[in-house]
Amino acid sequence: LIVAASLSMNRTRSAVLRDACVGDALDEVLVLMEPSLRHRGIDLTRALGSTPPVAMDRDRMKQAVLNLVVNASDALPDGGSVLATCLHDTARGVVTISIEDSGPGIDPAYGDGPDGVTGSSKPFWLGLGLRVCREIVAEHGGRLLLGRSASLGGAAATIELPARAAA
Repeated sequence: LIVAASLSMNRTRSAVLRDACVGDALDEVLVLMEPSLRHRGIDLTRALGSTPPVAMDRDRMKQAVLNLVVNASDALPDGGSVLATCLHDTARGVVTISIEDSGPGIDPAYGDGPDGVTGSSKPFWLGLGLRVCREIVAEHGGRLLLGRSASLGGAAATIELPARAAA
């Protein structure tokens, strides 16, 4: 998914949005990544609450979440903790997916600028993960927020997506 997105960044591909549970998509990515995280000494904690459906392209959203989990694990070369949450903020009408880590946090030089992600800390500036995430989230009418994890002290990346009205 990451390679395909990198190769197709100049191609326009519209997301195919269908009502789905974003928590299920998040859990699929976590199940895929958990053995690798455990092997690297990274503890993964899930907090997946009940959420209403979200209009989403399931594969594109899984790609965005995968990018965030990979970024969190890359920040923990000597092990640590990752917390993945999916919650419904009823007051604001959004479903949030957060990936937090116990790493050093986001260097402001690579964080959000007025037009989105301004750089990369990856070798040779090959890190396209946050840029791809921001593109995918925008296709879904949502936003990507970067900051510090209140619970783990490292980085926190939060996707906010508009919740669908309950039928």
